Amino acid sequence: MPTASAPAAPYEPGRAAGTALATRWVALVGNPNTGKTTVFNALTGYRAKVANYPGVTVDKRSGPLKGVEGVFVLDLPGTYSLAARSPDEMVAVDVLLGRRADTPRPDAAVIVADASNLERNLYLATQALETGVPAVLALNLMDIARARSHEIDVAARSARLGIPVVPLVASRGEGIPDLVTAIEDLLARGAPPRPVVLFPEAFEREVAALDPVLAATPAGRLPAFERRRMLLDVGGHAERRMVERGGPAVLAALLAARERLAAAGHPVGGLEARLRYGHLAGIASAVLKQPADPQATATDRIDRVLTHRALGLLVFAVVMTTVRPEHHPPRLKPVTGQAPNPGIGSPALPGMPPPIDPATGKPGRPVPVEDPYNLYFTPDGRDAIVVAERLHPQSR
Repeated sequence: MPTASAPAAPYEPGRAAGTALATRWVALVGNPNTGKTTVFNALTGYRAKVANYPGVTVDKRSGPLKGVEGVFVLDLPGTYSLAARSPDEMVAVDVLLGRRADTPRPDAAVIVADASNLERNLYLATQALETGVPAVLALNLMDIARARSHEIDVAARSARLGIPVVPLVASRGEGIPDLVTAIEDLLARGAPPRPVVLFPEAFEREVAALDPVLAATPAGRLPAFERRRMLLDVGGHAERRMVERGGPAVLAALLAARERLAAAGHPVGGLEARLRYGHLAGIASAVLKQPADPQATATDRIDRVLTHRALGLLVFAVVMTTVRPEHHPPRLKPVTGQAPNPGIGSPALPGMPPPIDPATGKPGRPVPVEDPYNLYFTPDGRDAIVVAERLHPQSR
């Protein structure tokens, strides 16, 4: 009989690995192109601090929650799934599990979803609920959903997922006050969400059996969420990282567990997608009404033209012929044939001494010509160099 996935770990908000309790943090989680950054800007008032997570190429964007003292918002990298295949993709997982020494575990999470494409976006949402971080679902792009005649029962959606649901049009600020209120409620309550996707009992037994195996190796104990990812994501980053740390014993336990699951009729290949999308299809049929022939929005019509096999090429050709590249005249060398002094190849700035002519060793005579170029003459007037660089705005 299937069982619900257990929460990842006992919840300890605001704690980075190995650090004391700190300021309260709210993480933004979502697919790319859901307007997550727009939600971040609306919540913080565009007051962002951008850094990097050590060891990866991912930006770390954070800022104070507008109007709420002592609360900061962290914009996690956009991802379609928490099944990480690389260190960069693992950042969101590690932050949500509190496994990064440089970032506190969030006290709450805002899962940003595209209201016009719910089933695909909620795949990530069901995974995020299993990390154990208290969450609210922000249904962004509601204007596009309405334009396509989608009717979403927000109350029913909240009941099915077991978390608050807030409709948004973040680009206009619609729903942002309600989202801030929901965040404050989460911070006050701090209860981990209930996982909604049921995995087979045989699978959960294998997840539990990995715990003592890992504990006996340098890898150490892991949250159930990460052990589940090790089993499901064959060749994924969670597996590679733990095998590297735990050695052959961890790899042998994983392979044996997958063999037992396959023999029990639950091969891990495709298991998660089948279970999650099956669950989400049931939710969508209960809370979403959409016309059989969806109405095309202006964006849809533009996309139809730009991606058309013939019309798209025609539009591209028109754009490329109308865009004129900026013209830079060629640089001329002095007739003496000697290499120009660096000063001659630079724009004349206020207070800058005239360039030195390499032929005579004397100062040259800069003569401004048509903006934004300068023409430099040597003292005898015979040699000239055109400076092709644009002048600095302060020099005009």
